[in-house]
Order: sequence, then C-alpha cells, then structure tokens
Amino acid sequence: MYDTDESIGKIDDILISSDGKQPYAVLSIGGFLGMNSRLIVVRYNSLKFGDEKVALPGGTKVCAGHEYTEANAKFALSVDPDNAALRAMAERVRQLRAAGKPTLPSLLADELKANPFLTAPDVASFADRRARKDRF
Repeated sequence: MYDTDESIGKIDDILISSDGKQPYAVLSIGGFLGMNSRLIVVRYNSLKFGDEKVALPGGTKVCAGHEYTEANAKFALSVDPDNAALRAMAERVRQLRAAGKPTLPSLLADELKANPFLTAPDVASFADRRARKDRF
C-alpha cells in the first residue's frame, strides 16, 4: 500500500545480496500511466510495516521498461479529462517528449493522483477502464 492507506499491489519476492546486507523487495504494482502491472524493486528498508500491511513511500520512483507515457496520457485524458493532476502530468510529458527527453521515472505519489487505473473508485470502474484501454 501507499503511505496514505491506498492499496497498490503486493510483494512478489525478496532479493538478498550474497552478503545479506542489502535486501530488496520486488513489488507487483498495478497500472501506472504505463497502464499495465509492473514489477518494481525497492530497498527493503524503505518499506513501512504494520497491521499486516506494507507501506511504500510516495517518493518512490516508478520506471517502466520503455517510453510510452505520452500515448497513455492521451488515453488517460479520454477517461478523466477533469483531473487537474492528470492534465498537468500530460502537459509535462508532452513538453519532455517534444524536447527529446524521457518522462520516466515518475513518482508514485503523482501516479496515485493522475493515473486512471489508480484513481478508479471501485473494481467495476477499474475493469471498465481496462477494457476501454484495450480498445483505445
């Protein structure tokens, strides 16, 4: 979960260096502006544990495997055109891509405000958005 009690995924695996000093958690997180579930790796000590939940700091950087944020922002705006955070993110993405710069990584806190999958109010809305993305 994100540090504001929003569920975003689960721990898939734990990676431990050969000396055992730097463990990392592999997290499966669903739908960023990249739209699909992603595996991300974070330092284990950056996670907060409590009440059978794990919290991930909002400053966590999110990196997709390839650059497709601009196309996904167009879809996101078709779903949620009144979302001010999304409009601001889409404009920043447009400017970066026009300058030939990457849009990634993004911050988890920003994705939780702008991503149409992470802002879906319920499972039915999420499923509808996913189906719409498949046809977009």
